[in-house]
Amino acid sequence: MSSAKIKEQFNIKRKTQKNVIDNIIMGLIALLAALPFSQVYYMRLGFATISSFELIYISMITCIIIKILTRGAVKNTCLPFILFISALVIYLCISVHYDVTIVDYVRHVRFYLPFIVATMLLLVGINITTERYLIVLTYMAILSSASALFLHYLTPSIRDEMLSLSEHLGLMTTHGRLYWENAYLAFFVLLLFLLPRKLFDVNKSIIVISIILTFATLFNTLNRTLLVGYILFCICHILVYRRIRLLFNPFIKVAMLIILGSIIILILVHTNPRIAHLFEVRFLGQGYGLERIFETDLKIGRFPIYQQYLSSVRTHFPIGQGLGRPFHIKIDGTKVFITDVSFIAFLVPFGIFGLIIFCSFVFALYKTASDGEAFFDRKNIRIIKLFLIISLLMSLNYDLYSRNSFVIFVTILVLTLRNGRQHVDKRRS
Repeated sequence: MSSAKIKEQFNIKRKTQKNVIDNIIMGLIALLAALPFSQVYYMRLGFATISSFELIYISMITCIIIKILTRGAVKNTCLPFILFISALVIYLCISVHYDVTIVDYVRHVRFYLPFIVATMLLLVGINITTERYLIVLTYMAILSSASALFLHYLTPSIRDEMLSLSEHLGLMTTHGRLYWENAYLAFFVLLLFLLPRKLFDVNKSIIVISIILTFATLFNTLNRTLLVGYILFCICHILVYRRIRLLFNPFIKVAMLIILGSIIILILVHTNPRIAHLFEVRFLGQGYGLERIFETDLKIGRFPIYQQYLSSVRTHFPIGQGLGRPFHIKIDGTKVFITDVSFIAFLVPFGIFGLIIFCSFVFALYKTASDGEAFFDRKNIRIIKLFLIISLLMSLNYDLYSRNSFVIFVTILVLTLRNGRQHVDKRRS
């Protein structure tokens, strides 16, 4: 057999292997998106207790390592991964200096598994088009939101039993709020709706159903950060259309969303007194307006926590306090190892080095999105960039970029823009 033929067969085998690994990763992504309460499903593996989300993360890391060993890595996006892995090794020594046990260190590192997966995905990319990816997420969002609504309203005993496994999640569902782990999927469905229809071969009724279902579920969570971000993204996406003649369709879409959202809110508020009461408390300050919200949620609730963050940064500047130590301590003495602010999740334990890690990752995402302008219309790329900016603003009050699987979903979205040429070629053929 000639050497050219052997080489050709070897390349075909490597390409097939690559596609298999990418399909496995996409299957894990679909599973990650479909389960509404995955964070509360626990498995005991020897001495460790692991959630189903963590099991999926570890499976994805294994697949990515295999892909790196067989296909190599993209050098120009390797900086965030190298910096973060270096930080984990260096700060293991620092944490030991602070008398942190290995158990506490590992428990803290587990919170960063989504970020580790995201940085590794930047190394290898993924072979899927933007069209296919958003359609898959849309179907999974329908399944996830429908499951969350079903468990919340029709099987409350099962829901309460699952959420009782976690004190943190139990607090999030106080007074009847719906808990939906993947609430951010509503943004990807919204993105599919706002992008031009000609890019996506999907039934219009599917998009409408997914918009209604995901927004209704998102509103039931009464998560102010996500709801405000949702509205802000709807309105601000009009700014990417710089010519007046192009504004008609975006205005129509936003008007449809406003009308649809208003109808959903009115139905939920009038048919569910509990939702009406929670809406009044969380958004209207029980009739006292923003002043009451500022007094109770920010001045009393958030500011003492932010003061502890600032104190930790000052005390351990510039190297940070290391891993395995709490971000803040509650009044009752409970140690909290997570934060609701993404950049704080890197700044407090890793100091200035952590801020560099976070900024390098955001820059890599933005740069990769910019590279997509070679394959997609600029206004569509600007919409995705706006999505990144809105998500960064939301991450100031809802951690999306360290311990939340959102960081994986948004990284894959940006990486699919690299496959734009393949997408265009298929359309032309």
